[in-house]
Amino acid sequence: MGLTVHVNLIQAVYKFSSLFVVKLLQVSFSKVHILAHSMGNRALVAAMSERPYEEQRLKALVDKKGVLKNVILAAADETLENFEVMLQGMLPKLNRPDSVPRPLISVYSSACDWPLFVSGYINWKLRLGYTESLFGKHSMRKCDNYMVDVIDASGVRCNSFRQHSYHAEAPEVLNDIQKLLTEQNRAGERPVIKPLLHDSGLVFHAFDPSWWEESKFKGYIRKNP
Repeated sequence: MGLTVHVNLIQAVYKFSSLFVVKLLQVSFSKVHILAHSMGNRALVAAMSERPYEEQRLKALVDKKGVLKNVILAAADETLENFEVMLQGMLPKLNRPDSVPRPLISVYSSACDWPLFVSGYINWKLRLGYTESLFGKHSMRKCDNYMVDVIDASGVRCNSFRQHSYHAEAPEVLNDIQKLLTEQNRAGERPVIKPLLHDSGLVFHAFDPSWWEESKFKGYIRKNP
C-alpha cells in the first residue's frame, strides 16, 4: 500500500483505536503492554489522547490499578507535539496513589531512520522516532515528569527498509524490549544501553554510543555520569 492509503487508514481508525484501548484495559488481564510501530503510533497517540471514550479510558486506567505496564513507541511517525498532548491528557488526570505505578513510556528512536527523515520532510515536521527531532525547541526535557525513556538505536544493524524496522530485526533492541517487559526496569537500569547527555539537557540511552562520537552532533553530546 502507498503512503496516502496508510494515512487514510490511520485517520479512519482513530475512534476505534480509542475504544479498543478501553476494552483492552477492561478485560481481566494482570498486565497490559502496548507497542506501536511507525504510523501505528499516530493511532496509539490519538487513542490515548483524543476525546472519544476519554472518560471511559481514564476510568479503566484508574480502576485497573496499574494494569497498563508499558507503552512503547518504536520508530514513531508522529510529532513530538502530539506526543506531549498525549502525556498531558493521559497521565495527570489519573491521580493515582504512589503505591500504584504509572506505565513506563519508552520511545525507541534513531538518527539513521531514513523513512522517518523523509516523512519529516513531507509533513514539514520532524518525527518523534527520528532522534534529531528530540534535540530541538520541543525538547523531551518537558517529559521528565512522565516517566518517559528515550532509547536510541542509531548504528544498530538492521537488514531491511532503511533502518526503520530495528525494533523487529536488531537482536540488541529485541532483547532490550524483552527485558523491559519482563523486568519492568527503567532505561538507566538496563546495562546494554548507555546514557548520553545532549547540550539541550536531554538524557537519552544509546545502544551504540560510539556512533554519536562520529556524528555531526559529536560536539554537543557527552557521556552522562
